[in-house]
Amino acid sequence: MKPTRKLIIGLTSFIFLSLSSMDCFGSEAASIPFRNSQTSSTPGRQRAPFRIPLTASYTPEDVNINFIYSVGIATITIIDEYGSVVYLEMTDTSTQSDLYIPIDTLYSGNYFITIQYGSITLNGYFSIE
Repeated sequence: MKPTRKLIIGLTSFIFLSLSSMDCFGSEAASIPFRNSQTSSTPGRQRAPFRIPLTASYTPEDVNINFIYSVGIATITIIDEYGSVVYLEMTDTSTQSDLYIPIDTLYSGNYFITIQYGSITLNGYFSIE
């Protein structure tokens, strides 16, 4: 086989395998990073590291929140970019560690999600296109 032919076959194979492993419709779950909204009350001092007790991801159909360990009663709120509450629920994380929130009826845009438990408030953002 000629070197040019090997190169073309190799590139074609690479492109085919790369495209077949990609999701063309964007329905793969994207992670929602959360951060603690509380800051240190003492100037010049940082707070101890804080472990986020959950993982969250979203697709065009739903938001999936998985509590890695129980934090008691948690309030989940989703707010659109205009400040309107589009979802509000309280859940007991000791009996329900996974929560699926349907978002397929929401308009495209940016959304702010908060999870509150005890004195802790976690904030995250996601977008629907």
